[in-house]
Amino acid sequence: MNEKVKQNQSDFLEHLNSFRDKFEKFYGQKYFIDNIPEILNESIRYINSTGGKRIRPFLVYECASLFDVKFEESIDAAIAIEMVHTYSLIHDDLPAMDDDDMRRGNETLHKKYNEAIAILSGDALLTDSFVLLVERYKNIDINICIELIKLLSKSAGSSGMVGGQILDLFSNEKNNKSVEKIAAIGIKVKKWIAYHGFAININNDLKKYDKIIPCGIKNKKVTNLISIKKQNYNLIKNILIKKFLFNLQN
Repeated sequence: MNEKVKQNQSDFLEHLNSFRDKFEKFYGQKYFIDNIPEILNESIRYINSTGGKRIRPFLVYECASLFDVKFEESIDAAIAIEMVHTYSLIHDDLPAMDDDDMRRGNETLHKKYNEAIAILSGDALLTDSFVLLVERYKNIDINICIELIKLLSKSAGSSGMVGGQILDLFSNEKNNKSVEKIAAIGIKVKKWIAYHGFAININNDLKKYDKIIPCGIKNKKVTNLISIKKQNYNLIKNILIKKFLFNLQN
């Protein structure tokens, strides 16, 4: 491995670690609410304290940054996708699934507490991720908010992550013919990540021009701006598909 590659890896890890430290502070502040059972609060705090690379929220943040979306605007979307990921790990570790006792050097949630607490903690993380998206983005643009929820739910649902888990658990000749669907799951998530940055930025740009452009009048500058950003969106989507495909179960 040449020195340039080593340096690039070192720079990337430093950047990732810097983001992760910042992310953890926001995660603790943003998610937890007062009016939930103490045992549920405790179990979710435990699973969130067991570490993780935070690659998914990092990708959300980086893609949003490419479209000039500030950290304070993208952090809620980053947290939402990490909540869905954490839910998937909790359920994946259960005896009925992969039956794992340890993850990241710590007891899995059902071993630390019990299976019921683990299932309900996962359910809470999944459901609350959509609440977080609504509360944060409904006042920015309701259509963007709806699209984010739609893309994330599809990526996590029966045609996405859950479907991929089925293919993983019940491998047979029929399912093996559909194994390419698992790769499509990663692509859906990358689409959601890139869309977040694109949509929020376009919304901000149009708000600026709404103040000076009469309603209903087409403006070449705005049209060109949107065209450029759509090209950026497609470019980022392709980069993510080719370079950042990763297994959602890791």
